[in-house]
Amino acid sequence: MKPDTGRSRRGFGIVLTVLAGHGVFFWQLARGLEHRPPAEGPVWMSQVSPPVIRLETAPASPLTPKAQDRANTPNPTPAPMRPPTSADMPEVSVQVAAAPPMPLANAPASAAERKPADRFEIAAPTQLLYEVSGKAKGFPYFARGSLLWQHDGRQYQARYEIGMPLLGSRVQTSHGTLTALGLAPTRFGDKHKTELAAHFERDKGLISFSANTPSSPLLPGAQDRLSLFMQLAAQLAADPQRYPPGTQIDLQTVSAREAEMWSFKVEGTEQVSLPLGDLSALRLRRLPRREFDQLIDLWFAPTLSYLPVRIRLQQANGDVADQRAKSVGPP
Repeated sequence: MKPDTGRSRRGFGIVLTVLAGHGVFFWQLARGLEHRPPAEGPVWMSQVSPPVIRLETAPASPLTPKAQDRANTPNPTPAPMRPPTSADMPEVSVQVAAAPPMPLANAPASAAERKPADRFEIAAPTQLLYEVSGKAKGFPYFARGSLLWQHDGRQYQARYEIGMPLLGSRVQTSHGTLTALGLAPTRFGDKHKTELAAHFERDKGLISFSANTPSSPLLPGAQDRLSLFMQLAAQLAADPQRYPPGTQIDLQTVSAREAEMWSFKVEGTEQVSLPLGDLSALRLRRLPRREFDQLIDLWFAPTLSYLPVRIRLQQANGDVADQRAKSVGPP
């Protein structure tokens, strides 16, 4: 074998090793909180404050005099039972509102602040583009990602994709409705070559999985690993003073294979340096439940309807992925 040929083969082997290391961590990253490469096109204005939709449970209407008389008249024959219908559900009032930044309280978290949220402000349809950098098996890498958020005030769709050269892309999708409890996912998809999905079967109170893993009970306020971003943003935007530093937010979080409880602790506001500029953002950190759980830090920007402008993931083995927003604009 000629010396030049040997060196060429060794060099080619090193390149394959680097790509393999990137590939391993890329799919680990995708299993935690996944993304999408942006479509080619212009970079949108960085300082955009889109309108939001406020969702609240409407107060009960007072009884009319006739209805009051009927309510006070004894009825010895009880009415037959009937299954609940959509008319029995709490009415959701939708109104467009601005979301000005509000200061966070400095008081410690109380028991009241750990109760499930009852107010939400849903951001307008938006696309966030991210620059992704990190380290996998000691090798640095760079990628790009995109979060596409769309809704019509009743139904929503979200799509998150991340792509790397030579390795293709991985896509997560979430579909569902907007309710008095915020986002209510109906289907979560996770695709690379083939797709796995989780289905929220609300009539049965179950979450089922196409991966043939056992079904899980469906808890109130459950989110998938993509809708989670927008649910947290909607909670924070509607009532930021309810979430001072130290507050803990618990959500059932669903992947394509399992459902588990995730807990986030509010760390406080920080200045973050991003490709789109320097912003003040509220930082939340996932509290690991097991030794090898993924560590997740999220930064939500008050001036951008509390959209997630930075997402940092760290694996137990030290691998890191840091996703930083470079533009925000209409889809």
